[in-house]
Amino acid sequence: MERIIGYATKVGTDRYRNRMLPLTHSLFYREARDLWFSSLGMGTYLGTPDVSTDVRYAETLLQGVRMGCNVLDTALNYRFQHSEKTVGKTLRLLLEKGFCQRDELVISTKGGFLSVQQGQEDYLDYFRKYYVDRGLASMDDLVMGCHCLSPDFIFSELEQSLNNLGLKTIDVYFIHNPETQLESVEPELLYERLSRLFTCMEDWVRAGKLRYYGISTWKGLRVEPEETEFLDLSRILNIAREAGGEAHHFRALQFPYNMAMTESWLELNQQYQGEPATVFSIAASEEMITYASAPLLQGDLIGDMPDHLASAFESLERPAQKALQFTRSVPGLSSCLVGMSHLSHLNENLAISKLPPLSPDEYQGLLGIL
Repeated sequence: MERIIGYATKVGTDRYRNRMLPLTHSLFYREARDLWFSSLGMGTYLGTPDVSTDVRYAETLLQGVRMGCNVLDTALNYRFQHSEKTVGKTLRLLLEKGFCQRDELVISTKGGFLSVQQGQEDYLDYFRKYYVDRGLASMDDLVMGCHCLSPDFIFSELEQSLNNLGLKTIDVYFIHNPETQLESVEPELLYERLSRLFTCMEDWVRAGKLRYYGISTWKGLRVEPEETEFLDLSRILNIAREAGGEAHHFRALQFPYNMAMTESWLELNQQYQGEPATVFSIAASEEMITYASAPLLQGDLIGDMPDHLASAFESLERPAQKALQFTRSVPGLSSCLVGMSHLSHLNENLAISKLPPLSPDEYQGLLGIL
């Protein structure tokens, strides 16, 4: 099937935002890199790799885009590629029915983890057969038996993602958890691998395969510098400048942010221009797209909330709504990603789209009582 041409644009995302304003609060959308992002985005991580889950995700994606969510996030290895393929099929249906245009949606995916075929359990044999024997990587490139940053490996995964999504161009392509490499290799080797990869990714941008690239991390941007999985964001930015100059396309970050994980806003665990800095402050200075993952911490934050926190969200009834309102209110965030494979969850979560986020002063005050 022919791939869908186009990508998110300022004109398209602004058109979408204006069309959705009768359904959402005007502050539901955030601007970054000349694009408008819904402050709640739709994730596709959780769930079993089966048809029934595909159908539920398709239903929520279809309805979510029609209710104001224009940010769709997935990854090649989510649910053995079922998630990407479901996003791709739903996107084509959305376009065919005229519910949206390609330039109105911001679509992101990820590569880096070995994505085996469903039912394939021997990762090493799979990697050897499909990558080493075809000259796309060496066995030394595979870390922890599941992660690889070889440019040819990543390009192969990018092409598979483009096929699964049915797209000519991906808006944001994340390198998935690069800190995984640090379990087995020294930081110097990781940064050398990122340097080779970023040089190629700039070529892929010029070829129209993607618009921006970035890193999606779990621990890398939250931990302290002395910890094994720490990622030096300023150093990575310098690698991007070496690869693409000041007009480089390393412009996106994805990391966990929720009531239990506020490090990216509070912790001065990075250095920027010789001064201690937070991840959010660096992202703001570099005008980066920022996505928060795990706003509900896979459901762990859906429970009884302490009264001193609940009082800040009196207009919201459900714990999930309060947790999402907390995360999407952090200043400088482009979108808060939440997985929704049930229409009831979609409707519940999108109730906050009609409300403004907390003001910066309200948010700072709330952090003071966490």
